[in-house]
Amino acid sequence: MTKIPNRGNRNSSEERSLRRWITQLFTSLIKRQNSEIEEVLDKLQGIEESIEIIAREIARRIKSGN
Repeated sequence: MTKIPNRGNRNSSEERSLRRWITQLFTSLIKRQNSEIEEVLDKLQGIEESIEIIAREIARRIKSGN
């Protein structure tokens, strides 16, 4: 790929602004996804704890003969 020489492009500040905006957009998207992933993991942790409680109760009832 050949490099195009800079010919005093007046839009260079606009290009920087666009690059900065795109970077911010992707950064915020990634942060939002990380937040959603953490929520899902918290919910899964709660489900895991509920399953453990149910399993202990079932085991207790089996041992007691009910």
